[in-house]
Amino acid sequence: MTERVEAKLKEIFETDLAAFLVATGTAANALSLSLLTPSWGAIYCHQDAHIAVDECGAPEFYTGGAKLVDLAGDMAS
Repeated sequence: MTERVEAKLKEIFETDLAAFLVATGTAANALSLSLLTPSWGAIYCHQDAHIAVDECGAPEFYTGGAKLVDLAGDMAS
C-alpha cells in the first residue's frame, strides 16, 4: 500500500519523495511537530487551534516536552 501511495504522491507533486503512513491525524500532527520543535521549544497556536483543543497532549508528549503557547485573536475564515 505504501508503494501505491508514494507513486500517487510523486505523480501529484512531480518530485521524488518518501511517504510514511500513520494511523491517525493526531499521530501525523504530533510526529510532524516533533520533527520541527526541540523538547525545550514552544509551538505558538491560536487558543482554538486543533492542536490546542483536540490532540489531548500528544504534541507535548511526542516533542519530549515542548509547550503549546495559546494565542488569543480572531480565527481567519
